Amino acid sequence: MAALTGRLSIEQAVRLISTNGARRFGIYPHKGLIAVGADADLVLYDPRQTTTIREDMLFSQARACDKLYEGRTFQGRIRRTIVNGRAVFVDGQITGEPGWGRFVRPDRNAVAKDF
Repeated sequence: MAALTGRLSIEQAVRLISTNGARRFGIYPHKGLIAVGADADLVLYDPRQTTTIREDMLFSQARACDKLYEGRTFQGRIRRTIVNGRAVFVDGQITGEPGWGRFVRPDRNAVAKDF
């Protein structure tokens, strides 16, 4: 919301949401950066819409994760998720094949650093 109201620039919001986390876990610049050689993992977000969370729209295998946010309304809607340059989620539907993504293990030494 801070970027939508002008309290933060889009660039500052991206740093906070993506780049800083990737650095913190030692996976930057492979993740957290849009550049040649980095993974093409992106989320396209529409800030003009709202989303009310329902159990059937969550795809997590985490136990009871859906109960945490069920019925809550958030500003914005995820329109598309792109992994390695391929759309895997489009307008509420999974379009990717299982196993398309790959796990990136955080660097334990990076996590211990003071940022």
